[in-house]
Amino acid sequence: MKQYRYEQPEMVHHMMKSYAPIQLVDVRSQVEFRDGHAKGAKSVPLNQLSREHLEENLGPEVVENNTLYFICESGDRALQAVELLQEQNLNNLVIVGGGTRAWRNQGLPIKRTSRLPSLERQTQIAIGGLLLLMLAKGLLIHPFFYALIAFMGIGLITAGVTAKCTLSALLAKMPWNQISPNHPA
Repeated sequence: MKQYRYEQPEMVHHMMKSYAPIQLVDVRSQVEFRDGHAKGAKSVPLNQLSREHLEENLGPEVVENNTLYFICESGDRALQAVELLQEQNLNNLVIVGGGTRAWRNQGLPIKRTSRLPSLERQTQIAIGGLLLLMLAKGLLIHPFFYALIAFMGIGLITAGVTAKCTLSALLAKMPWNQISPNHPA
């Protein structure tokens, strides 16, 4: 069974302030990163992550000679990142326990670079709007539309249980959430 190293956000932040700069890698999507990330983190989305990509972004010496700290929203994707990189013979890896959510909850510095509402808020707005639309259609057009409300409820329960929201993934692909190549992330 593989062992993983975890560090709490408060300790990582303390190390960032006190010691030589540490390498904090945020593996969330660029849209999530822009919504708010631990100050000092660098964005390397999980779907682009490899040892080579890290070496291109951080430098081969940094990747080889430093401990790399991985953060996501809750810790799940950071664990996936560490597992992936361990398969590529990197072992100086630490997961920030609780992720950006814990970082934020502990009152540690967050940097936000987006003017858009967060993906979470966009999802809530979309679901609320769709529910009201289905309710109105059910009242005015046909009771069948009430079934769509139940379908959306099932989708919300599934998203809560699996931590994967199809609507959020769809909204992340919308043009207003895309990062242009010449926009700094």
